[in-house]
Amino acid sequence: MSAGLDLASSLATPLTSSLWALADDYVREGFGTREFFNQTTVHPIGLAVLGSLSLATLLVTRRFLLLPLLMLACVVPQGQRVVVASLDFNFIRIMLLVGIARVFMRAEWVHIRPKALDKIVAAWVVIGAIGNIMQVGAFSAVVFRLGLAFDILGIYFMCRVAFRDWKDVDRATTCLALMACVSFLFFAVEKSTGRNMFAIMGGVPAFTGMREGKLRTQGPFVHAILAGCFWAVLLPMVASKVLRKDRWQRIIGIMGSLAILSIVLFCASSTPLIVLGCNGLGCLMYFFRRHMRLIRWGAFLGLFSLHLYMKQPVWHLIARIDVVGGSTGYHRYKLIQSSIDNFQEWWMCGIPSTAHWGYFMFDVTNQYVLEGVRSGFMAMLAFIWVIVYAFKHVGETWPGVQRNKYLCLLSWALGVSVYSHMNVFLAVSISHSGQSLLAILFVLAGISAMAPDRSAQPVGHLFSRASLARARRPLPQAA
Repeated sequence: MSAGLDLASSLATPLTSSLWALADDYVREGFGTREFFNQTTVHPIGLAVLGSLSLATLLVTRRFLLLPLLMLACVVPQGQRVVVASLDFNFIRIMLLVGIARVFMRAEWVHIRPKALDKIVAAWVVIGAIGNIMQVGAFSAVVFRLGLAFDILGIYFMCRVAFRDWKDVDRATTCLALMACVSFLFFAVEKSTGRNMFAIMGGVPAFTGMREGKLRTQGPFVHAILAGCFWAVLLPMVASKVLRKDRWQRIIGIMGSLAILSIVLFCASSTPLIVLGCNGLGCLMYFFRRHMRLIRWGAFLGLFSLHLYMKQPVWHLIARIDVVGGSTGYHRYKLIQSSIDNFQEWWMCGIPSTAHWGYFMFDVTNQYVLEGVRSGFMAMLAFIWVIVYAFKHVGETWPGVQRNKYLCLLSWALGVSVYSHMNVFLAVSISHSGQSLLAILFVLAGISAMAPDRSAQPVGHLFSRASLARARRPLPQAA
């Protein structure tokens, strides 16, 4: 009997180690891109697209600075990458390098007016990096966090450079609507054929996945859920264009909205469909925007009452959501509950793996929990504070433009998009997806750029000749 136990233990140890290694890779890279991690994968078509869009980034005016980046995110899978000295440069990172170089060569960054949200986003990145590096205690963590910080701050910086006024935000929304129409064609072909044409470039499967007899299209995204959520959270901004006075702009808004709705339906996933419901609720609140304080407190008290009345905690409601069949709502609930039960393990600076929490618990499909288990409770709070301050800026913005119905609705749509993201984060982690990071940072940068702050001075003011002269002026001597 003892010999049998020893044999079982000897066989279980390497198996357990292998599962932990798999879980670590899965959490770091996510979904279907793990097989392309740390190896160069470049297809001639992907390289041609990258080269042409990089050239366009250098040549276009600032008004269309984000268009090449949006096009790349919508037509090239994340599996396309170049590895240099064990450093992964996916094509979005390469585009960011080109874009940032262009911005500094043309000194376009000097017009940025720093706002409170900018500082909070930077603090979130720094706190997360410090906590994760302390937890791992290895140089690999430094490399990983530097890459993630470059993704977040690079995309955010590019969007802040592109957005100077409402015309810039409106123009970027037009670009989103047009790209949605183009993406619709690719998703429609995949839905009708069951084959993903982007698979030739790697990073996505050749045959479209299926659940409960329904094809789940994903295009160049690493998963159908991320594909649907990417477009669903941007729908409020595109749909707001229906109030434009210009006829062609209204047509673009309608066509873009229909394209996004079709893409979400093609993805056949519960989370994007729930996001559509969140969008509808957020747009409905536009008519009660002057009473949001009362509505927020009412929602809080309602959830708190449910929590007291239900046998299970209120977040158990997530386990009961199943829109298209085959959803894993219980896994989402169990992940939240396990993070609470094991709070003492990760609150300081995270934990190496959550695989021991239960079945399939290494799959951290919750951005809030992921922030905590990677870098600790302070990183989670910093991430939540980003969302809170985004709502605060929206609340300060729309009253200043309420005389213009379109701008008022567009500013509200930015807030609805944040609300939709807030719900997406309960079911999806986005840190491994450059496209998903682009969606949330696009919205946050638009909110920050349009937020009223009369005291904010352009960054270039700090480097003006007068400022430099004052800095070089000798200090007065003490009496």
